[in-house]
Amino acid sequence: MPKFYFDLYNDVDTVDQEGVELPDEPSARKMAWTAAAQLVADQLMSGRRLNPRHRIEVRDDEGRTVYTLHFGDLIESDGSAA
Repeated sequence: MPKFYFDLYNDVDTVDQEGVELPDEPSARKMAWTAAAQLVADQLMSGRRLNPRHRIEVRDDEGRTVYTLHFGDLIESDGSAA
């Protein structure tokens, strides 16, 4: 099973060193959406403003960025995790 890494770029950049084994890239995209939605909700619930340029970048086990999700995409989306 391939491994995907979820790097967070917000007020503090966090590079994922461990990764998560997932069946495929669509599963990694869905996980990025779920994580970003939780981070955005936590940020808004604590009274902080959303920076739409904050993002999660998903890398594959070869180090290639396979997906980038900006937090602003959550607000402007039609709801699909594609």
